[in-house]
Amino acid sequence: MATQAAGSKKTETNDIGNGVDVASANAESILDNAKTAGNNLLTDAKAALSDKASTAVDDKKAVLTSGLTSVADSMRKLSGSLNEAEPNPLTEYSARYAEAAAGKVEDVARYFETADLKTVARDVESFARRNPAVFVGGAFALGLLAARFMKSSNERSAAAQGGPRRGGSGGSRSSSKATKGSSSTTRAAA
Repeated sequence: MATQAAGSKKTETNDIGNGVDVASANAESILDNAKTAGNNLLTDAKAALSDKASTAVDDKKAVLTSGLTSVADSMRKLSGSLNEAEPNPLTEYSARYAEAAAGKVEDVARYFETADLKTVARDVESFARRNPAVFVGGAFALGLLAARFMKSSNERSAAAQGGPRRGGSGGSRSSSKATKGSSSTTRAAA
């Protein structure tokens, strides 16, 4: 009977061990499935985000290209009106310069229309490596233009909302005149 009890304990232990092994295998399988599902979800999210970003960049490129083409057209009109003006060396040089500048602006517009974002980034990096001083100067100039644009936008929005404009309110001048006037009156009375 003792042998029978020992044999049944071994069977129970083997059954428990087999159950643990099966549960462990099931857990690993579930974990692998979860990892695969998570990776698929991440890949899908990256693709969706990439598509959305690509669409936004393409929209901005279209706006930039359209704006540059408009600037080139305006420069060509300027060149035409300078050619029609009274001929003198200054207007002739200005007309040629405006025509050449319009051609360059159109070239830039075509470049942005055909190039993808990676190509533009690579070309900007290459230019910056070849001409660091020009690149830094251009970045500085763009920063100044952006700051000026932001400042003028803030002033316009404040004026549209009826708020005070930055840079000067006439209040301090009028109060200083009143103070000067009252001190002259005091001297005259004395």
